[in-house]
Amino acid sequence: RTTGLLNFARQNKVVLAEVDVRELVDRCLRSVTVPAGVRVVVDHRGEAFAEIDGDQIAQVLINLIGNAIKFTPKQGRITVGAKLSPRGELEVSVTDNGIGIAQDDIDRVLEPFVQVDSALHRKFDGAGLGLPLSRGLARLHGGDLRLESDLGKGTKAIISLPPSRLLDGKHLAAVR
Repeated sequence: RTTGLLNFARQNKVVLAEVDVRELVDRCLRSVTVPAGVRVVVDHRGEAFAEIDGDQIAQVLINLIGNAIKFTPKQGRITVGAKLSPRGELEVSVTDNGIGIAQDDIDRVLEPFVQVDSALHRKFDGAGLGLPLSRGLARLHGGDLRLESDLGKGTKAIISLPPSRLLDGKHLAAVR
């Protein structure tokens, strides 16, 4: 099933262009509706310009932000940010303090049509395609999508893009 989704993603031609990652994050946040009481924090570490398909990476970000909104309780917090990893990769992340995912289920939710609990499926709409498709789009850019999560504490979804996607002289502050 994952191969089929990746093939679907590949059918969308990657159109590379210079993209201001901070502006892309801001644009994505302006396109979603955040419920009252949920606080959104933007955490950019400097500026970043990358050679990516801005529409495809925006699709990934909007999906991740939508998931964070869906699984974050009222009075919760979502942080969206970008930074350089110690390996020089561009990392764009969406972190929430929502319901989280059990460690045993993290790999499963990256597979198509999977939701970890049928009770959650009834409470939170979704077909289980957003994360696998998002991962496929990140991989088309030479990167990946990974999840870090603690059940009951929240989830961090991280899009990592290789250093080759960053444009010389236009980069984020490195994490030391």
